[in-house]
Amino acid sequence: MTEQSTQSSISTPLKYSGSNYYSERLVVRGNIIEVRPTLRHRLLMSIFAVIGLIIAIVPSFADEKIIWPTIAFGCLFFLIGSIALIGELCEPRPLLNLSLRQLFPKGMKHPNLAVSINTITHLEILGKLVNTPSRKGRRQNYTCYELNAVLQNDERHNILNHGNLKKMREDAHLLADILNLQIQEENLNPEASLPPPSRFNKWAFAILMPLFGLGFLASGCFTLWMLCIKPLYKWNDSRHWTTTPAVIVHSSFAYVRPDAESQRIDIRYDYEVNGHSYRGTRYDFFRSDIYTNPTTSMEQAVADNPIGKHTQCLVNPNRPEEAVLSRAIPPSSIIWFFFPLPFIVIGLFGSSFAFYKLIHK
Repeated sequence: MTEQSTQSSISTPLKYSGSNYYSERLVVRGNIIEVRPTLRHRLLMSIFAVIGLIIAIVPSFADEKIIWPTIAFGCLFFLIGSIALIGELCEPRPLLNLSLRQLFPKGMKHPNLAVSINTITHLEILGKLVNTPSRKGRRQNYTCYELNAVLQNDERHNILNHGNLKKMREDAHLLADILNLQIQEENLNPEASLPPPSRFNKWAFAILMPLFGLGFLASGCFTLWMLCIKPLYKWNDSRHWTTTPAVIVHSSFAYVRPDAESQRIDIRYDYEVNGHSYRGTRYDFFRSDIYTNPTTSMEQAVADNPIGKHTQCLVNPNRPEEAVLSRAIPPSSIIWFFFPLPFIVIGLFGSSFAFYKLIHK
């Protein structure tokens, strides 16, 4: 990455690069003022680890067997994500000790770099343009801002570094009020020196970015509805259904197609309500409608309900044609509730970021 600054009178930005969103904040704890990553930044940094954990755990729970290749792949994702998260949390960040009247640019672990707060003449908010390489050799630009402490010898020490000017100003005024310092703003619009973006690129961003985020969000919400919300709603509603005698007339698995492994429980049973005969096809609310790889619990359900067995089912008193044989929630289904969450998080972040950029263009 490289950085550009349009004003030669301003010293080179202290940070080599920075995020284009609100990633750091000032936290005041008594006489200590320290820089911490924001909650959103920590959540974004943990997505890799969470996805890796889901990849490693979900298949094993769903199949109720240990699937070593999937576990190894998921653990690799989890390891990479954990290392990135720990590295971000452990990165030395500036700290001000008001009791000692010292600024520690790299935290208390590096006391040799400390400077006296009394030597700070003012605070500076500096805009910079960060260039990141993209596909096909092109470069993409985003604006980032620094909050620097300027010393009497014109030396600068970076305190904050992110892309949200409003939050940067809020933290700058908080620190300025505590230290009784002035704030200077320099080069807040570094993109002004760039040629204006083409109309095609502007419309492409305006259309494609929201669609990308909304597509992920819609996929995650639909999957969450099918795997979690809809079955749980029916499961909760069935608490008030009527227990009715039933006879198993069919017990096997239904396959997506003859040569496929994905299957669902296909158990049918006859029952009577008010002299009318009905045939139920739902075993439970979680494994009768969704095709998945065969599991031990699915095989056990079919084995426990052979043809001709007399059992009981639950019937919806308002719709006698609707019935269920079991209200149990299998553990293999619970873990799938977490599967859509990464899609929803990515969709929410992508959509909010796209609309934020459109509003502030």
